[in-house]
Amino acid sequence: MGTGPSRELRRHPGGSRRRPVPPPHHATRSRRWRAGLRCPTLSGPDPRVPDRTPGGVIAAESQSTEPQYIDAPLSAAAGFLVLVVKDGEEAAATVRSVVAGTDDLIKDITIRANGAMFTCNVGISHHGWPRLTEKPLPKELRPFREIKGEKHTAVATPGDLLYHLRAASPDLIVEFEKILLEAFGDSVTAVDDVTGFRYFDGRDLLEFADGTANPDGAALPAATLVGDEDPAYAGGSYVVVQKYLHDLSAWRAQTTGTQEEIIGRTKFDNVENHADLAAGAPMENTSNGALWSLRGSPSGVTSAQAVSFSAATAGLSKDPYQYFGRSFASGR
Repeated sequence: MGTGPSRELRRHPGGSRRRPVPPPHHATRSRRWRAGLRCPTLSGPDPRVPDRTPGGVIAAESQSTEPQYIDAPLSAAAGFLVLVVKDGEEAAATVRSVVAGTDDLIKDITIRANGAMFTCNVGISHHGWPRLTEKPLPKELRPFREIKGEKHTAVATPGDLLYHLRAASPDLIVEFEKILLEAFGDSVTAVDDVTGFRYFDGRDLLEFADGTANPDGAALPAATLVGDEDPAYAGGSYVVVQKYLHDLSAWRAQTTGTQEEIIGRTKFDNVENHADLAAGAPMENTSNGALWSLRGSPSGVTSAQAVSFSAATAGLSKDPYQYFGRSFASGR
């Protein structure tokens, strides 16, 4: 999904060297592995009207826009609401109006929150972008494509809008979703609603602390914001949403040592374990390129359980991503 000027979610699906686990600050209840909302996030007025203030969308070519709170701090509660816009211009018009008024809905919550934290970021998918914004697509906004592995499949699921909510307590999220869905009426269908909550010591349900390698400080905007590579959408961001189903009984049957090998860090004190290696293979796939991730082990890097992906499997077109992985191979 695309996010209008924002400071939040990663521009690229890669970046973690560990096997995926739920976010460290929010344990999540999930029934299936979902993925697929690459979108620029937006804030402020009607996304089709570039000269209104405050805000706008990441697609507004020549105005300064008010960023969404992408780099909001970790919270005790969170919500991830995915909506599909129904067919017809009447439904689309209602959605444009409600999205344009999101700031007002946020104020309805924060004014009653007595200073408690509450943030909301909105993302629009590749499918919904032209219909809801009538703007050109951001350069890296792509539909999520199903990825099939030897054992597991990352399915592609529908979604036009993503609301990512963070709050000091769950009641703020429940109230916001209530007034939001009342405003949308029958113009949307909710296809996924995940509740996030802070678990003991900020750990996930696998009982590991993760995300300690996430960028912060000056590295945060460089890792999350669109820059000069797409000037019309500078200040925006992208988000890829995924959910994983864990067999906790099988997980807890593993020794702590085995768990640490899988996660890539020690369980008690969160120290990085055996480093993995990312290697570019720009001439692979008829010069379309690939990126390989080789697992670390006590004896060093090993090709066992190595994973590779190309621009296509990452949801990117070959043009301008020919020779994918070249910067890794050259060390740049």
